[in-house]
Amino acid sequence: MNYTVRPFREADLEPLHAIDTGTWGHFKWDRTIDPLSRFCAADERDRLIGAGALMYKDANLVMTIVHLSSLPEDEAYRLKVQLADALVHRYRKLHEEKAGGVPRLLARIRNEQDRDFYEGRGFRPTGHLISLYLRNVSASLPPIPQLPPGIEIRPWPMRSAAEKEAYLEADRAVLRNDYSMEMLNYMQGGPVWFVMAAFHGDTLIGSSMSWGTEIGITERLFTLPGWRRQGIAKGLLAASLRQHREIGRTHVSAAVSGTNEAGIALLRDSGFEREAREIRIYEYCL
Repeated sequence: MNYTVRPFREADLEPLHAIDTGTWGHFKWDRTIDPLSRFCAADERDRLIGAGALMYKDANLVMTIVHLSSLPEDEAYRLKVQLADALVHRYRKLHEEKAGGVPRLLARIRNEQDRDFYEGRGFRPTGHLISLYLRNVSASLPPIPQLPPGIEIRPWPMRSAAEKEAYLEADRAVLRNDYSMEMLNYMQGGPVWFVMAAFHGDTLIGSSMSWGTEIGITERLFTLPGWRRQGIAKGLLAASLRQHREIGRTHVSAAVSGTNEAGIALLRDSGFEREAREIRIYEYCL
């Protein structure tokens, strides 16, 4: 198959949705992505077969590449090479234009093939790991702890713009990224999305976001400074697990940084078991 790597266009959004809905959501709603840092691969008839971008994550840039799952292995590899080279070239240009004032460029390594691929493009290990955990919610669940007076954990559908703004303000204060209103709206429209939130009166003090299909996913779990070490995070996670089970899911997945000892302890105390697979973080070296 012959194909061309070119800048991504708005008209490419619809076919991208058929390739990877998560990446489609970021391309459509994530306002932190520089439009010039999005590329795609198209065949002879200009049909989309893959895409890639430099996406912001926790004050870094992460290289993301997706392609049609039906591509033969050798074609998929060749496509990844072309997209990765275009993204590295874009990163080097940004580095020159901003005199080095750009974030680190990272890649997520899920297997040995990823390792060989990214090492061949100039990436080196950072030593940082993301550990993946899984919880069987068909079994007994952890109790929701006794919370201090005035604190309540409840489902929060966030129907109004004011509620969404309150959530985004709290989320950004803790998780250090520009999670946009558009991205939140996109997530709300995803498969069985819900949020468990902790309130002190009418004030939001913590939250846990969940979604998923067969396996549930719980993420963006936080408690605002000043409210920590009071069992709120444990309560949010326990309430989220119960909601997953009520929806009909049997397992829930969560990811945590290998250096986040408090997060790892919380997952283990809540009955999560570490999976054999993990994600290693590599950094591009200029």
